[in-house]
Amino acid sequence: MSDKKNIAIGVFTADCVPILIYDKKNQVFAAVHSGWKGTLACIVEKTVIKMKEEFGCKVEDINAVIGPHNMECCYEFGYDTAEKFKEVSIYKREKIYLNGRLNLQKCIEKQLENSGVKSFKSLNQCTNCSTKYEFYSYRRDGNKAGRMFSFIFLK
Repeated sequence: MSDKKNIAIGVFTADCVPILIYDKKNQVFAAVHSGWKGTLACIVEKTVIKMKEEFGCKVEDINAVIGPHNMECCYEFGYDTAEKFKEVSIYKREKIYLNGRLNLQKCIEKQLENSGVKSFKSLNQCTNCSTKYEFYSYRRDGNKAGRMFSFIFLK
């Protein structure tokens, strides 16, 4: 998270979810890496709270973009671990686990909504099965998979 110009901040991913957050009024930006553990811990919501506390950001000024990640179509996930998500209050009533697949994007969208952020979008690109773009995917390619760098900066 930063408010410094001409400095890029970012995250490396190869199936986990990159989220870029920007407060246009205060010129504050953040890059978040959210795998299943970070999503379970509500890392995106915590980032928005920190932006508000440290930089005086207001949710109505915040925009977020959810980048390419292993989407529900390909994100096979164990039932026992998925049950941990139901212990988190914001996920209790959400349909985030279906047919052995976890929907991290829906979880992150719920975190943004819960924090009051209304302006967000997803690129809706699966790192595992996309045919439109070629992405790195650890689940598809194993240890030989590279990493993507999602970054944000202010000029």
